[in-house]
Amino acid sequence: MSTLNRQSYTVEVYPGLFYLTNVNPVGEHDPSDLVPELFDNNAVCMFGDNGITFNSRFQSHVTVVTVEFQDSAPDGAETEPGSALGLPVETGEGAVVLRGGGLVFTNPDQVMLDLTVVPPYLGRSHVRATRRLLVDRATYVPPDEESDPHGLEEWLVSFWPETSNTDSGSSA
Repeated sequence: MSTLNRQSYTVEVYPGLFYLTNVNPVGEHDPSDLVPELFDNNAVCMFGDNGITFNSRFQSHVTVVTVEFQDSAPDGAETEPGSALGLPVETGEGAVVLRGGGLVFTNPDQVMLDLTVVPPYLGRSHVRATRRLLVDRATYVPPDEESDPHGLEEWLVSFWPETSNTDSGSSA
């Protein structure tokens, strides 16, 4: 396994949700359509052909999301970040279709056009999303001020092709 591309993004979460959506979706389904099932299952995230819906453990805040593209499935030897802190680390896995135009971060309030992710390959891709809490929810006290807090949780979103072919000429 080799990392083809890895970049971190500062994402606004509101209200406890954010999405990574295909810029050029196909069909009628948007990642926001997955919210009821996400809440019903108390899932970390939900996957659909047009993107991913992420479930934060906090309401309005700013988080760091690191997106990486691998050439093949991870070997499983990685240790989950955050376990040394004793705080929860939760993971969700699924698949999305990567299309031309890339992916963009959004939330129910806004599209963050300056946060566009350009994958190094197109087509159906497996995804693992890991949420690592950086503060204990039981003892966290939201700030009195209006600004959104930073540093409550962080995410790692890893993509790899369902086949080991990383030919960027393939498309879905």
